[in-house]
Amino acid sequence: MSPDENAVGSRTRRSPIAGTWYPGQPSILRETIRELVDCSEPIEESRELVALISPHAGLRYSGPIAAAGYRLLEGSRFDTAVLVGPSHYEHFMGASLFSRGAFETPLGRIGVDETLATAIEARDSAIRFVAEAHDREHCLEMQVPFLQVLDPEISIVPMVIGDQRRENVESIARAIADGVSATSKRVLLVASSDLSHYK
Repeated sequence: MSPDENAVGSRTRRSPIAGTWYPGQPSILRETIRELVDCSEPIEESRELVALISPHAGLRYSGPIAAAGYRLLEGSRFDTAVLVGPSHYEHFMGASLFSRGAFETPLGRIGVDETLATAIEARDSAIRFVAEAHDREHCLEMQVPFLQVLDPEISIVPMVIGDQRRENVESIARAIADGVSATSKRVLLVASSDLSHYK
């Protein structure tokens, strides 16, 4: 399911996993996210939230763990969440940055922060748009409903990493840090990750 192009050239990435990896009905999805967050143990943290590591399995499997992290977002407001995660379906060098348009879930569209995306992309030639990297990829999308419920005004910068060698990841991290530093925005980094695929 490729991103659509509209008349002004903006992309909308429509969900390939709504109704399977998480509920496809807006009211049920919102209620599920809210229940998961409300049932998670509160974490006492006096430091300012800057980043989350969050799992990306189906909501029934990793939802409680993701919710425990996202509960820290309550009461905070960010301008943008930079979402990074590994490519599960496409092999490519560098990283694919969805630099304009929006992601769409049953809860609606969440816009891409095109200014920050452009700033990050300009800092590393290995960061570019690879459409196929986003077509079926679930790792970033699994984070989006939590953001839509807990921080509805937030925008995103979605980045799928194809080449996960250390030197590539470090180069991408520098590009993100430099891009964020060049703005005055409040930015949350969300690293979408599976610690293990084994029981």
